[in-house]
Amino acid sequence: MDFATSADGVRIAYETTGSGPPLILLHGGGQSHRNWVDGGYVAALSKHFRVIAIDARGHGASDKPTARANYAIERVMADVLAVADACGAATFDLIGYSYGGNIGRYLASRTDRVTRFVMIGIGFGPGVPEHLRRGVEGNLSQWAPVLGPNPQPEKLSPNLRAAWAEPATRATLAWFSALLDWPPVEPRDLRCPTLWLVGSKNDVGALESLAQYSGTLAQWGVVARVLDGLNHEQEMSASAQVLPVLEQMLTPQG
Repeated sequence: MDFATSADGVRIAYETTGSGPPLILLHGGGQSHRNWVDGGYVAALSKHFRVIAIDARGHGASDKPTARANYAIERVMADVLAVADACGAATFDLIGYSYGGNIGRYLASRTDRVTRFVMIGIGFGPGVPEHLRRGVEGNLSQWAPVLGPNPQPEKLSPNLRAAWAEPATRATLAWFSALLDWPPVEPRDLRCPTLWLVGSKNDVGALESLAQYSGTLAQWGVVARVLDGLNHEQEMSASAQVLPVLEQMLTPQG
């Protein structure tokens, strides 16, 4: 495991495997780079790429700041670029699943360093789609006593108070709530060829997003593929079904 220091001093853990063109992997929320390893993605992709699997800030072995502002999209983007710099990757392919796909959208739309992007399991629009926003805000409302500038954990329920005592809980609340601040990304914003993978049983809004944008994707260089029978969790875990699609698109150029 190696570490890169981001622009604000947060240390970001990453692991490199294989040789060839650089390929960065961004995991889902609450996961770590180990999900890519355990799912067989790293072993398969490292046959053709130098795979760089990152632990997002707040996850895995990376630092876990506990303020919502620490997870502004600009800071999270800077983490990925800091790792790319540490690896000498001026440009790179990028695969992001769920939370990692969310991060990847901003990199693919705000920097020319991403050569190809694969977004798995989420849609376009704001960091939290409008139809999910109420649920996220409702989930966070139970934590309201500790989310302001002067936390009052004594006002939490006993179970939540015990969870709040764990630093990992504070980091999770910080990155989860910060998603509400992330602005929209539309297909027209992307600066590189993009593969959009969505399971046919996705239950976090990606199918609705696909229906909304399907008629306009080709003009923006986005190819959408529906993975038959997969729900959101399986869009990562069912690697035997997902990997061939990834490998087909990401055959090294040249």
